[in-house]
Amino acid sequence: MKSSVVALLSGLIIILGLEAMLLWPTLFLVPLIIINLAIFFSVFLLVRENNLRWRWIVFSALPIIFINALVVSCGLIPQITLWNKILLQIIFFAAVYFFLFYIRNLWLYFNFPERPNNLDNFSFGMAIVTAFFCSSAIFGLQLFLSLPYLILAVIIAAILTLLVFCNLWMSRLFGLELWPLLLILFFLFIQIVWALYFLPFDYTVLSFVMTLVFYLALSLARLDLRQMLNRHNLKPLLIYVGIVLLIILATVRWH
Repeated sequence: MKSSVVALLSGLIIILGLEAMLLWPTLFLVPLIIINLAIFFSVFLLVRENNLRWRWIVFSALPIIFINALVVSCGLIPQITLWNKILLQIIFFAAVYFFLFYIRNLWLYFNFPERPNNLDNFSFGMAIVTAFFCSSAIFGLQLFLSLPYLILAVIIAAILTLLVFCNLWMSRLFGLELWPLLLILFFLFIQIVWALYFLPFDYTVLSFVMTLVFYLALSLARLDLRQMLNRHNLKPLLIYVGIVLLIILATVRWH
């Protein structure tokens, strides 16, 4: 079966599985497993066609984390109002679009490596969105499950570090210098999550702040590995992050 057909079938399975979770929330684990298998198989088939062996694990990690984090974070949204129900539908269809667009650019990445494609920029944007859903899901679960905060910090740091690795791999920015950088980012993320614990914000605001930190860390890592980390590139990045952070802190409600 062609990888394009499998990708379309996987997209259909994803949207049906997400809708099934809304209809039968007590059985959410069954459609979630089916969705994960569909994503794994579609990426695996695409990678196998190009004889890349084990690399399907790396290329499937980003959409897998994205979908699972989206499911958990959306589960925290109450379906009481009509607006929330519409918002969930928009998120679900956007998730399917992201997945299909990702698969298409992955196909171009494998079959026409000499041609420019959007996988680099798209995986960067998808990693940012995934970081928000991951942070929102884990921060939100901590409120309901009362998990020890150190475990929470390690889990978030590990997932965000994996997202950094996936994006840098797809951008062909991998080598021996990548591993110490990932280790530094892992411990940096732990400290940032721990520091956010003392801020009087709800989990959504904390997720926005953590996503902003992730965006800054990933951008710096990409610039560093491309040997473009200089004042000319660093200044606008820091200004942008600073302005967004000030807007968040000035508009949120302090508890």
